[in-house]
Amino acid sequence: MDTINRNILAKINSSAQKGAYIILSEEDFKETLGTQIDGESISNACKELSNEGYIDLKYAGGGMFCVAPLKDFVAEPEPEFEEDEREVVVVRTGTAAAFFAALLGGALGSIIVSLIISVI
Repeated sequence: MDTINRNILAKINSSAQKGAYIILSEEDFKETLGTQIDGESISNACKELSNEGYIDLKYAGGGMFCVAPLKDFVAEPEPEFEEDEREVVVVRTGTAAAFFAALLGGALGSIIVSLIISVI
């Protein structure tokens, strides 16, 4: 969740109880976020929060938003990776052996096909 969505969610959570609808204007959000944000960004953020289940958005239009907070934002903990002390062993197969095996298989296949054609 980006900072705009987090700040909008914080404003909604501080303005109303869980499940209770409240009407907020663009100016209410701009007071919290600063004047650099426009109404369309606020509307998009509210729709994203609604889709993610953080708020219930009844309507958004005319610079007014009817919202109800549903749950708080909980940051998912970063997965911790432990250092593994096992060694990584790289096994290289012999490319020369594979080349000669393929060459021998091609030669045998040619001989078999030649014998079949000569018999027919």
